Amino acid sequence: MPAGNVKNPQKTIPKATMIGVLVVAVGALISCVGALNGWILLQGQVPMSAAKDKLLPDFLNEKNNDGVSKKALIFSSVIISLLVIANYSEGLVWCHFIHLQSYYRL
Repeated sequence: MPAGNVKNPQKTIPKATMIGVLVVAVGALISCVGALNGWILLQGQVPMSAAKDKLLPDFLNEKNNDGVSKKALIFSSVIISLLVIANYSEGLVWCHFIHLQSYYRL
């Protein structure tokens, strides 16, 4: 919007910009919280289903009274945390990648 069409542009434009930024930030925060909630609900299902198909140990398929496998949630959370820690340092991931390549070439 051209500043010539706004009353008192020195005050109005910065206020409108800040309000717009705050609205976008609140929307992004709500979106991130919703995505995190969905991911947490999903992450326990994968090891539980794999245990049901006998691809992972049976203890991951044990459910509590609410039908939730705490052990599967803890298992997947530990795996995800280890991957995040490994990915935190680019050199660490690259080092393991090179090590695996050299191991499989033998």
